[in-house]
Amino acid sequence: RPILLDEYLVMISCNLKNRDNLKGLDALVIGTSNIVGRPMARLLMLEKCTVTIANSATKNLKEKAFMSDIIVSATGVHNIVTADMVNKSATVIDVGINRIIKDGKSQLVGDVDFENVSKVAKFITPVPGGVGPMTIAYLLKNTLDDAIDTAKGEVLIQRAIEKGKYSEADDIALNLAKKLTNAG
Repeated sequence: RPILLDEYLVMISCNLKNRDNLKGLDALVIGTSNIVGRPMARLLMLEKCTVTIANSATKNLKEKAFMSDIIVSATGVHNIVTADMVNKSATVIDVGINRIIKDGKSQLVGDVDFENVSKVAKFITPVPGGVGPMTIAYLLKNTLDDAIDTAKGEVLIQRAIEKGKYSEADDIALNLAKKLTNAG
């Protein structure tokens, strides 16, 4: 499972006090990208949520959102989620990022009308400052982990070559390449 998206689930489940509480919840994922939307929908399904996948052109988006326990928005459309779309027990995860001009100044905002939705939703992530710092932290962690794995693999390859075990060195290199490309 992608570690970063799994952390989004942790964020949701912490709000619900217990990961088992995700079972049976209605989740709406707005956004169908291969990076966030589709993997998030899949992870929520694995947690036994009933998942609806939507996009910026979805008909009756307001009604679908209002019926949801969990709303994850990752469309890059500013204010696609407004207060009238959210019920008082909803958990709203804003993964979108948009740059707007407000009062003559450039400002980063998410997909969700944070100011108004935060008055309604049980839990909401801000933009900036919500999932962004977590994304950066996990990107750095994954980079460091890959660097460590590469260094360990290079040491093992060198040892195998020194012992004349070229086949073993090839196997180590192949397994390392698979791991680093997530193909293995």
